[in-house]
Amino acid sequence: MNSKITALVFLLMGMMSNFQGHCNDLMPRFSEPIPNITVPVGRDIEFPCIVENLGNYRAAWLKIESKAILSIHQNLITRNYRISLSHSDNKNFVLHLKNVQKSDVGSYMCQLNTVPMMSQVGHLDVLFPPEINLKSSSPDELVREGSNVTFSCLAKGYPTPKVTWRREDDRPILIQTSDGTTQYMDTHEGEHLALVNINREHSGAYLCIAVNGVPPSVSKRLMLYVEYSPAITVPNGYLGAELKTTAVLACVIDSFPSSRIYWVKGNGTGLNSGKKYDIRVRPAEENKIEGILRIHNLQKIDLGVYKCLAKNLVGIAVAEIYLYELQQTTTTTTTTTSESYFSRIVTTPEGGPKNISDDDDSTAITTKLGTLEDASIGEYYPLYEDASNIQKEANMRINNHGQSSDSYSWRRPQLGSSMYFFILRFLLATASEVIT
Repeated sequence: MNSKITALVFLLMGMMSNFQGHCNDLMPRFSEPIPNITVPVGRDIEFPCIVENLGNYRAAWLKIESKAILSIHQNLITRNYRISLSHSDNKNFVLHLKNVQKSDVGSYMCQLNTVPMMSQVGHLDVLFPPEINLKSSSPDELVREGSNVTFSCLAKGYPTPKVTWRREDDRPILIQTSDGTTQYMDTHEGEHLALVNINREHSGAYLCIAVNGVPPSVSKRLMLYVEYSPAITVPNGYLGAELKTTAVLACVIDSFPSSRIYWVKGNGTGLNSGKKYDIRVRPAEENKIEGILRIHNLQKIDLGVYKCLAKNLVGIAVAEIYLYELQQTTTTTTTTTSESYFSRIVTTPEGGPKNISDDDDSTAITTKLGTLEDASIGEYYPLYEDASNIQKEANMRINNHGQSSDSYSWRRPQLGSSMYFFILRFLLATASEVIT
């Protein structure tokens, strides 16, 4: 039945009921108000309409916003399968809504066909959990150091969601303020996250979390990839090895995208894997790789400076490692039993770096280590502590082993009282036999 025709019929019924009501002189009234209801989406609700002295009048339910008639008296008009009506005693008219949806939000009127019309209204609010608009939100970003990026995360829901940003690895977010300073923040609130003058510390996963008190909360994961040129560190920039052994040189490269590693000898000769050299690369920490150079059957000609060179799409870097000889020497102590002591004395090939100086002992050097000279832009050289005192003490102990009495005195056996007693008895017994 058309809603306009239904409304007209309802009005005519009201005029007839009003005439009969005058005869009875009793007018209907609402015994209690219709409540306002707020529920999360998906719940079931009911609006009660309780009328006293209804008599021959009729009660109807309407949706105010759409002007749709839902029911007239005991008859359900709407075709919405989620809406139903229960009634009893010509007094209670209860409108039921199952699995409420966003479209159900609005005002519901219980109307009596009196003249003038009598009515009451109840309002339905439906709470919606947060929902992130993927089309309007930012995708993952790939940028170079020094760039600016603004992430957007637009969320909807009722009540309006609050959007919070944090890093997936719980590291702080680097936010640049208006005065140019950088703040380290655990979280950032707002639909937009602006990152200025990005560096490698910004790279990683960012979580946009939307919450409005209606479960469940939702989140979106955004990746920020930062391209930056290689940075090289060397675990041991001044490395000693004995001849005829295998020397192992290593360097660690931090870069994105990943770098290619090249090894170059000091004279500019590029090295390749083979019988002499074994070159390998293995993963280290995040965005880091380790380059390893093994030099087999080390000879004097192999000593000197080696360069670890790293290159990616953004830039190039180089670091140096100085390889020197650890010479094995043998000294003999003057004792009843000849014993050999082996020690390592540091020696350097001709043309060694300037930061290596000779000690008083011509066979030993002072390992005073510092930063190597720059070889190219983007290099990184770690500082090493001064080890000269340690080396001097070591060489002094080596030299002292050649002194017969002092250096060996600590090895003399200590005679206990029982041993002295045994020797005394032996001497006394021998003396008595001679006298006899």
